[in-house]
Amino acid sequence: MAAKSAKIKRFQVSFLKFLDEKKIPDVHIYHHVMNYWSNDQSEISLQELKEAITGLCNENCILSKGNGHLSIGVAGVSEEDQKNNAVCTILDAGRSFVKKEELKRTVKTWFIVGLLLAAAFAVWRLKVVAYIFR
Repeated sequence: MAAKSAKIKRFQVSFLKFLDEKKIPDVHIYHHVMNYWSNDQSEISLQELKEAITGLCNENCILSKGNGHLSIGVAGVSEEDQKNNAVCTILDAGRSFVKKEELKRTVKTWFIVGLLLAAAFAVWRLKVVAYIFR
């Protein structure tokens, strides 16, 4: 279960970044969702992607116009209608979520870099001490 939630969260962050990068309020999401789903590395179903988008709507991070994202991939709905109806708008909560996730990633990266530098310093220090006491 944890693996699925990590995949869904990764998609949600990616999706919010996609919406945040667009400078228009209403973003057509059909191609982004379908490209993410068809990516061999995503390992997530189309239904899970739509549920992830619904989760973002429930958390007031985005607004899906008429819940058009639910029509993506539905049999009987023309592809043109799916493209036209799947429109989302990112809200302020979504933008702040993206900023928090980017900050977390930056902190983790600098923490790892700090650990690597500390380890390198410790190895160097041990070599100096070993050289002195030879």
